[in-house]
Amino acid sequence: MTLQREDVIGKGDEEDYTVVIMKPFSKKCIEIELHTLELPFTCVRISKKTYLHSLTDLLEQQGQQVPVVVVASQHTYLLIDGYLRIQALKRLGKDTVLAEVWSCSPDEGLLHLLAGKQARPYEAVEEAMVLQALQLRYHLSQEKIAHRIGRDQSWVSRRLALIHDLPDEVCQAVMKGVISSWSANRVLVPMARAMHEHATQFVAYLVKNTHTTREVSLFYQHYLRSSRKVRQHMVNEPALFFKTIRHSNHDDKSPEHQWITILNRCQQMLQGLIPFIPQIFYQAQPEGEQKKLINTWRACQQTFVSLNQQLRSLDDVRTTITPDDSQSPSKRQESA
Repeated sequence: MTLQREDVIGKGDEEDYTVVIMKPFSKKCIEIELHTLELPFTCVRISKKTYLHSLTDLLEQQGQQVPVVVVASQHTYLLIDGYLRIQALKRLGKDTVLAEVWSCSPDEGLLHLLAGKQARPYEAVEEAMVLQALQLRYHLSQEKIAHRIGRDQSWVSRRLALIHDLPDEVCQAVMKGVISSWSANRVLVPMARAMHEHATQFVAYLVKNTHTTREVSLFYQHYLRSSRKVRQHMVNEPALFFKTIRHSNHDDKSPEHQWITILNRCQQMLQGLIPFIPQIFYQAQPEGEQKKLINTWRACQQTFVSLNQQLRSLDDVRTTITPDDSQSPSKRQESA
């Protein structure tokens, strides 16, 4: 793959970008035996079990529809794209894979993937891993990578910062699909910068326990607002914090919470009816219209009477529900 020419076509939302028109290289689809594949870039793709399970089921039902991408290397083939498909095919006991062979070098293949589209789009951290491989394995500078994929160098630098700032254990957990890249970069990276030991403890917990990004975010927000002593307790016992969150969320859906919420709403709605009384009841009002309005009110009133009777019948609340409770505040003052 060689560059033919490049055209700067405009500005993106965040940065200048360049579309690089590349000289096409030959491609051909063939059936390849799995044992002839080399897998040098396994670490650049996140391996989530949910992805693997769903892809395995799909391949079992429909067969392989999209070829993997390889480049020839002596007597073997280097896998460029399609690592999850290879895992799924092996789980199904397959011996071969449909592959698209590109007539280019491995680094050119990776550059072409970054500049184009993949069967499953790269996440930001995956792009960072590819960029790191191009730097370490093929000794390409940020400037050269940016030039060859039609990106601004600042984009390359920001992507690489995603993994350069990640502790090794966090990076491994992200690539295994145990921790989301969002949680890693928004929570664990800043935590590691402030207190590496705390980040390490929290990662060890997250590797063994599954939590949503919302829960992880809530943990970190509370962590930032807390004293040093409370922070230490949080990372020592993160399960206790998450248990408290879930208990709190459960309380919001409890019958007790719904009881109070509904009654408060009823009270507000009934109070809202008071201003309507002078408008809808008047001296020359037709009897049928007034009767309809009164009957609707009485039906509502009967519901309150029934509810009050049920409360009185309960032994646990007899001491708090008395006949006088059914009277209005003004009636209670008059009887007093």
